[in-house]
Amino acid sequence: MGILKKGQLPILLVNAIALTAFSILFITRQNYEFLLYIGVIIFFLGLILQPAEFSALGADSLVDIKHGGRRPAFRRQINI
Repeated sequence: MGILKKGQLPILLVNAIALTAFSILFITRQNYEFLLYIGVIIFFLGLILQPAEFSALGADSLVDIKHGGRRPAFRRQINI
């Protein structure tokens, strides 16, 4: 896992254990709404962990999304 920093691996492991435990718990309780939430968490975790060369999102994607697909016109600051 070259994407993760050294301190992030324990966080990922705790999250994986918690997601697995709660998935088993809510499968036995037949709470399918919570399982949908688990699926959303796993989906975004997969987006975060995918290598940059396989990512369809560029570095400026959040700026594009925030501004509705338009690039904001940043003004150049002139220092006098």
